[in-house]
Amino acid sequence: MKIFLLIILFLVFVVVAVMVYLRYYYSYIFYKDMVYICKFLKNNISFNKNTISKLLDGVEKNISAYTRNILNQNDVEKKSLVVKKGDDVVVKEFLGSLGKGNVDYEISSISYYENEFSEKKLGAKQELQKDGKMYLKLIIGIGVAVIIILI
Repeated sequence: MKIFLLIILFLVFVVVAVMVYLRYYYSYIFYKDMVYICKFLKNNISFNKNTISKLLDGVEKNISAYTRNILNQNDVEKKSLVVKKGDDVVVKEFLGSLGKGNVDYEISSISYYENEFSEKKLGAKQELQKDGKMYLKLIIGIGVAVIIILI
């Protein structure tokens, strides 16, 4: 019975570690998808001359379900876990600026936001590699230490 409880306790530590890691992972995926959306919109606006709503419908199948849910439902709770406080304004400005001007304005605006999201993607990737992996290993290590102490 004691071993069973120790295994359950260790699994709790592993689940917490994975949840912390996924927070960093989803942040990276969100910014990666936002860069993809910018590139997709920029290319299709300049070549196909489609409307923004048609282009956004076409891009949804190529981004992650997590990003799609955040953008479609404007899920503030999920967005606060993935996007930092100052960065959510940039996302709102980007989505609000779509369809507000002529083609040249749209392309230059999307290029600006593409650069912004690229920088944020690089930062999120570094956080994933540095902090995400560190917390994953640290929490699992603490779990192992607790299990050893309890044995």
